[in-house]
Amino acid sequence: MAHFHDLPDEVIDIILSQVPNDVLKKLFSVPILGSFAKRAVYSTVVINFPKVPDSRYPLYDEDTKFVSNSSQYVKLLQSDPDIAPKRIIFENPFDAIVLARTCPSALANVSTKLRFRREHFRTPASSAFAHEYLKAPFRVHSVETPYGFDFDDYLCLLLTRNVRALSVLGKKASDLKSISSVFFSRLSSLEIAAPLDAEDFRLLPKYLKKFVCLMKRTVAREMKLDLPESLEELNIDIEGADENMRCNFDISHLANLKHLQVLPYDRLSWRQRGLLGSWQVPRNLRKLAVWWARMIDGELASTCTRLIELKIEEVYDRDTQDYRQELSIPNSVRYLCIPHSFISYVKEDATLKFLKANPTIRTRVRMPDGLKGLEIHGSVDTRRAIVLDFHLNKLPQLEYLVVRSQANLITLGVIPKSLTRLEIAGHRYWTYWTEPVRCIDFKKLQFLDNLTELMLCGINKTFHFKCKLPDSLRKLVSRECVFRTIHIEAASLKYLDLSRNELANINNDRFEIPASVQELNLSSNTMHTMDVLLPDSLQKLDLSNNRLAYIPNLPDSLEVLNCHGNQLGKRDRVPIFPKALKWLRLSANTDFTFSFIEKLNLSQCTQLTNLILWQTSMDRLNLSCLPRSLVTLNLSSCGISYLMGIFAHFQRLEEVNLSHNSLNGYFAHGMGVFGIVFASKIKVVQVVGCKLSVCDVQALQYDLSLKRNFEHLLVERDLLAATFPTGLETRPRKMQKIKC
Repeated sequence: MAHFHDLPDEVIDIILSQVPNDVLKKLFSVPILGSFAKRAVYSTVVINFPKVPDSRYPLYDEDTKFVSNSSQYVKLLQSDPDIAPKRIIFENPFDAIVLARTCPSALANVSTKLRFRREHFRTPASSAFAHEYLKAPFRVHSVETPYGFDFDDYLCLLLTRNVRALSVLGKKASDLKSISSVFFSRLSSLEIAAPLDAEDFRLLPKYLKKFVCLMKRTVAREMKLDLPESLEELNIDIEGADENMRCNFDISHLANLKHLQVLPYDRLSWRQRGLLGSWQVPRNLRKLAVWWARMIDGELASTCTRLIELKIEEVYDRDTQDYRQELSIPNSVRYLCIPHSFISYVKEDATLKFLKANPTIRTRVRMPDGLKGLEIHGSVDTRRAIVLDFHLNKLPQLEYLVVRSQANLITLGVIPKSLTRLEIAGHRYWTYWTEPVRCIDFKKLQFLDNLTELMLCGINKTFHFKCKLPDSLRKLVSRECVFRTIHIEAASLKYLDLSRNELANINNDRFEIPASVQELNLSSNTMHTMDVLLPDSLQKLDLSNNRLAYIPNLPDSLEVLNCHGNQLGKRDRVPIFPKALKWLRLSANTDFTFSFIEKLNLSQCTQLTNLILWQTSMDRLNLSCLPRSLVTLNLSSCGISYLMGIFAHFQRLEEVNLSHNSLNGYFAHGMGVFGIVFASKIKVVQVVGCKLSVCDVQALQYDLSLKRNFEHLLVERDLLAATFPTGLETRPRKMQKIKC
């Protein structure tokens, strides 16, 4: 058996890439393995991503690491030699220019992606970037642009030479001739947002491996798509799919194609959709996603004998007659996602007796014994029932089962004990006004010895959730149900989410959870009182958006507490916060006043690093009430007109938000009396809407200009224009002095 030290670094990286970041962070201090864990956590870094992104910016995974500019990226690399990102995404391409000039080694052995945005250029696109790039060239591996195919306007030949992936997101008509053996000569992935005629596919580079496009409708009856034979992945959205398109598309010649997806462009709308043609697909497909099952020309089981993943989104409206929809599934399929109608019945027929009497109906869908993942979706019709017939389809290797439907759910036979994840989700908008639906029998769950994750959402079966669950369970989510009392047995449960239920007044008789729970989410219930003993092991607690005026019995182990949107301060009784707290949110408690915060033991919470108090009702604040350990502080929109003390006492403070208070004269007075406002680690200060004077901003700019780590000041532009150019206006130019 191979030991850890025998594994190549590349193999270890692949293994750790599958591990969640919160787990990886716990490995940082482990010798040898910690270095690999850091590399995995910081594998992708995004530079200059806005703190409040709009629709022009992509959604990133919550674990993605962000830095504000190139200077901060270099500091990140210098802070720990184990941090070695594999990929950098520049949200502003000019940051890449700065990094290439000042610290070119930071771009070595790393994949770079440039995202061009219209706010970074004048319209039309400027050639300024290309000119600057030629002064300090570097390898670019991926480009995303809204400017269409006029590459000569803002790119240069040298830049495109190593580009492997190109995304052209503009709606301008596409000129595929712009991509040639000279321009983007090594391109392997191409995404085009503008609609294309199928006839234009012949102009695509012949060496593409991935192609994503929007295809126009065609009136042709037959068409062989002239796509590059090198393609391995093909994603086609079809424009105007509300009418039938009866063309037979032939792509069977694409022998290298492994992944195929054909869906309507407007698939998120509620409009009725027509046929998307029929498709002759290659035999070597591994993954297939289509809108209708009838889109596949021929028997899928005999056509795609090596298929691993199959996803069918909907059932054609004219195919909805009961019990006529058959599905041919290759035995090779391991992950299957299908609409409910393939295995749903009129509720009265959803019995074992009916199925035995109608074997043809019962066997219309045979699932492979090797299936590992099954997802069923669709239907808010409570007159129907989804039947999981484990007598017929035993599925001995099934690892996860997801059922997203408000229809009744009936299981026949023994649920596979191989299950590790089970999700049953009703339709959230129907939860409160539909009749109760039959759901899986909770008593059956205790026998699933390998189950680690259970999610129940939108279940209106009962008000009382009393359940014994297997000792293997680690995560339980029961969200948007109508539970009012909770009694859960699960010896090893770590994470429990009971948000958006109907928990009103909980006590030890109405609320019983395992002592092993470390994270508990009770947000968005209707809780007025909470007189319950929480587990001693609890580390994270979310009580946001309830009606709590007092929170007793907080365990000493608690590190993260969210009390946003409650009624703290309405009563004289004050909570006692655990001294181990590291993150605390008390925002949007409108009864929260200065006299109330003075009574709190916040100053004794010496490990607290993040404190959020925005939208409370403090007309004044003595900063000595807050712990000196703070790194991030948010006091925005509190109505503060008088601050006592200075922020320089907070030696670790990096970010502070004071926006929308009345702080006229505070910074000028602080500089005049103390000669300092903030300590040396401050990075970001927000003071928009604080009614500051020009003298305030001058004092603030001067103080911040002396801080080595300072990055950004948010204040009204007219106040900046009125001040002398110290600190802030010249600050971005410090990136030219990066020491590498």
